[in-house]
Amino acid sequence: MCSFTNFFKVKDMKTIFLTWELHGGEPQTLIRHCHNCGGIARFADSGIRRHNANGKVIYEFAIYKCEKGHTWNRQLRLLKASQTFKKIAAIPEAKESRIDCVDAEALTQSGYEAIEISIIGSVSGVKPRLDKILTSGIENLSRSRIAKLIEGGKILVDDQRVKPGLPLREGHIITVTLQD
Repeated sequence: MCSFTNFFKVKDMKTIFLTWELHGGEPQTLIRHCHNCGGIARFADSGIRRHNANGKVIYEFAIYKCEKGHTWNRQLRLLKASQTFKKIAAIPEAKESRIDCVDAEALTQSGYEAIEISIIGSVSGVKPRLDKILTSGIENLSRSRIAKLIEGGKILVDDQRVKPGLPLREGHIITVTLQD
């Protein structure tokens, strides 16, 4: 699992500079009964999250895998569907990530033309993808929209065009052009 912390710095009125510190650690493991193996097995958090919805509630699950690759879905939290998601219940022991989002629409309306993000810190065992990290950290930009911006050259890493699934590492500088 990967999360980050924002550090803001405004250098000029057209670009906002952020430093995102990536956090993470060893994948969480649990020992429990595996129905497919027929006995006790060690399940490791795969880092993959699944969301199910019934129109009123959105369920978030963490997907765990045993040593033989069988999966188990651990419920993390429930969200009430609305314009902004409101947490209505959390499962005890669920570790929440601290994610401070930047609102792309508000920045554009305030006259900013670009966001420059410096990545510090590293995440062992997890390769945080560019598109997923940007989706988590920038509001009002969907993952598909971010992928289109990356492919169109509006999002660069170290001033180079990259693919949406690029694994981020410490020292990367991401430039997001807000104005078309």
